[in-house]
Amino acid sequence: MSCVPPVDIVRRPRLWRPDDYWVRTGMISRATAIAETAEALLGGLYVYSPRQRQMVLHRPLIKRLGLANALVNWGDLHVTHYWTDASGRVVLVLEEANSDRLALWLAQELRALGWDNFILKTEW
Repeated sequence: MSCVPPVDIVRRPRLWRPDDYWVRTGMISRATAIAETAEALLGGLYVYSPRQRQMVLHRPLIKRLGLANALVNWGDLHVTHYWTDASGRVVLVLEEANSDRLALWLAQELRALGWDNFILKTEW
């Protein structure tokens, strides 16, 4: 008997929008919604490789986005922590990345989904 839960109950980050019911009603905080959305967007930079039986970098997409030479540890890229600062802005920290281009892309994608009033910090 396996201890791994079935895929359908594993919680994965999703793309939240400011007008989603769970966000509007405060059942999920704005900060958590933005962080999970950022994680889901970052996850979209990877594809499943049946040959390797794991997620691998989607190299054609990375090249198209101009991130091919970005200083990023693609094996450990994620939002490590987030908080809401005193002014109400959500601060997201991406570790293992030192790329203004990646931060710009992620900020544009978050804004396209309706999010604003956030700061992205990249740290190596």
